[in-house]
Amino acid sequence: ELNRLNNELAGQAAHLKQLNQTLLDSEQRLRLAIETGRIGLFVWDSTQVTNPGDWSSQLKEIFGLPLDAEVTHDMFLKCVHPDDREHIDQCVQRALKGENGGEYHTEYRTIKPGDGSEHWVTARGQAFFNQQGQAFRFIGTVMDITERKLAEQSLNRSNSELEQRVSQRVAELARANEALQKEISERKRAEVQLQQSQAYLAEAQKLSLTGSFGWNVSTGDLFWSAETFCILGCERTVQPTLELAFNRVHPEDIAAVKATLDHAVFNETDLDFEHRILLTDGTIKEVHVVARRSNSESSHLAYIGAIMDVTARKRNENALRASEHLARGQLTALTKTLDALALETEPDKFLEHLLRTIAMQLGAHSCGVWRVQENSNLLAFAFAFENSNLIMKSDSVLGPVSPSLRIEDVWPWPEVFRTRRAYVLEDIREGPSFPWRDHVLALGVVTILVVPMLIAGRVEGVIGIRFTERRKFRSEEIELAQALANQAMLALQLTQLAAQSRQSAVMAERNRLARDIHDTLAQGFTGVIVQLEAARGAAARNDHKEIAKRIEQADDLARSSLGEARRSVRALRPRSLRDGTLCAALQDLLKRMSNGTDLNAEFHVQGEQRIVPSDWEESLLRIAQESLTNTIKHARARNFRTNLTIAADKVELQLTDDGRGFDAQAEYDGLGLVGMKERVDQMGGEFILRSKPGQGTELLVIFKNPARSKPDASNEQKQEK
Repeated sequence: ELNRLNNELAGQAAHLKQLNQTLLDSEQRLRLAIETGRIGLFVWDSTQVTNPGDWSSQLKEIFGLPLDAEVTHDMFLKCVHPDDREHIDQCVQRALKGENGGEYHTEYRTIKPGDGSEHWVTARGQAFFNQQGQAFRFIGTVMDITERKLAEQSLNRSNSELEQRVSQRVAELARANEALQKEISERKRAEVQLQQSQAYLAEAQKLSLTGSFGWNVSTGDLFWSAETFCILGCERTVQPTLELAFNRVHPEDIAAVKATLDHAVFNETDLDFEHRILLTDGTIKEVHVVARRSNSESSHLAYIGAIMDVTARKRNENALRASEHLARGQLTALTKTLDALALETEPDKFLEHLLRTIAMQLGAHSCGVWRVQENSNLLAFAFAFENSNLIMKSDSVLGPVSPSLRIEDVWPWPEVFRTRRAYVLEDIREGPSFPWRDHVLALGVVTILVVPMLIAGRVEGVIGIRFTERRKFRSEEIELAQALANQAMLALQLTQLAAQSRQSAVMAERNRLARDIHDTLAQGFTGVIVQLEAARGAAARNDHKEIAKRIEQADDLARSSLGEARRSVRALRPRSLRDGTLCAALQDLLKRMSNGTDLNAEFHVQGEQRIVPSDWEESLLRIAQESLTNTIKHARARNFRTNLTIAADKVELQLTDDGRGFDAQAEYDGLGLVGMKERVDQMGGEFILRSKPGQGTELLVIFKNPARSKPDASNEQKQEK
């Protein structure tokens, strides 16, 4: 058996020897073929790592090594680029481990030791294994591919540059396309916006009553907007022409309009004028025309402008001027009457002054007063103002006139007593007869305004206000006449008191009424004027809504003041105090009077809400009203501050403004400061006034030790009833 085994081993050894020889022959032939193909060849005994490998001369040239060098594995790795060494070592180790059949294939960079130049190579190898699976030999080839790599890099760069240029061009085309789409979108949006703008413009012109037009002077061509056609009352199918435009101008304004246009064209100036137009149905409109010259490329003069329907504004301006004139007249009449009431000691003189003021303020020729006789149905003649003189019933000129007449016998006395409202006899030459008709006709009287004279809601007399021309009256004029008639009634009461030897009571009552009426009507109409001035500003801005609001507020102030005056005549408490507290009344006063002005009015209260005597409350309210009125009329202040302090032992009212101030030591006409001080003196209080020019004004009122309480509200209600 041993011999048999030895023979088999000998046979195998011989076979192995034959195989080795065959391998050596193959390696020799491979080496020859590789060297002929200028490819480097290496053979490496992988069982002896430290032994040098067998490198061909071409391989040494590729790595830049001397031809006689013995190349070890470490020397080989040093020739590999540092960044590729780890990769090459890992590839070799995987091949030696038999991965991928022991095949080795990779590319890497080399560094020639001599000049340090960098080259690219591609390497292929194969590991051979013994029967135990251990690699014992590693054979491979290396080829220098630097030129190919450079060509590839150049090609890659060219491709990259080409791709970059293509990408840039594509991006440019994309941007151009995006810009084109955006432009198309913008044009579409612009078209939509243009359509919307045209629609908005047409609606705005319709709402503002403003039309636009264009006029080429040389050709006479006209362009009108839809609203221009509407303003001029023309169908849109009509061709606009100068002749058509002139046909719409009011006949009384045609000459002025043509002259204005001729002057503007001759001097090549802008247009800005107003005129009236007359429509085919007889409607008259006021229009305002503005236009700017525009020279075209051919140097032809043209105008682009607007025509505005200002009929409503003109109407409001006229009404505003009339209302303002009336309000100022009311204030003037009341001021003169109050001054006379405070200064005149003789009742007859006061009556003459009162009737003179009534006639002058209403533009009347004369007036006469008739009063109800006590416990009868008769009206007795009291006095008249004719030819600038006061005429009493004893004067001879009234001889034919009966001193007393029954109410039902004289028209329109029954109607006036029934409705307690004024009545107008527009033309006494055509109306029913009355006892003194011949007398007033001889004076040239045409129209008579019969106004009731009221006391506590009862008609106690009438005043006939006479005019030498036919008149119609606005509601404001009627209300003024009614207020002045009530003053005439007050004058009669004063003369009655004087006849009954109650001079001291008359003086006290007269001063009280003068102060109260001054604090209601005079100051109230100051507020009316403020609102009307605000309305004038709104009219300048063509703000019709604001105009109506301001006129309505002025009307409310006037009616409120007249109501307070009537209550004052009846010696009743102000409505604001009757319906609320002093704090609420002061807050309402500040808000109502400062509304529509640039004055910032503030109210502050300190202390607890204690019971304050009613006469103190009324005095404090009237003083605050007078001080605020003076600030609005004279101080030109920006701020007005009211401080009310209510303590257990005193009540203080401090009123300050930052206006222009005045010399507190000087004397001033009117009832303002005098009336305020009289009120405080009557209540036993302290009145302190501090003011200097340019330093504002401070007013302090102090009432101490209020031991009284408010009167029962039911007593006031009974008194009012």
